[in-house]
Amino acid sequence: QVREQQKYIALQIRQKVKQRREEQLHQLEEALRADWQKAQDQKMKALEKLYLSSLRAIGEGHRQAKENEPDLEALAKQAE
Repeated sequence: QVREQQKYIALQIRQKVKQRREEQLHQLEEALRADWQKAQDQKMKALEKLYLSSLRAIGEGHRQAKENEPDLEALAKQAE
């Protein structure tokens, strides 16, 4: 009977250890997932900022190019 009790106690201990380990792994998984998501959000914000900056630069380039276009009508009148 003592041997049976020892087996039962050992089984309970193993089950508790297994359960605790699974809980710790689950907590670690959640923490890592949260860190990963935070990093992804930061990367996305940085890329959006870079994208908007690039769009502004393209728009500014178009405006400057339009301002620097030769006035074809004025050139034609000068040639006459």
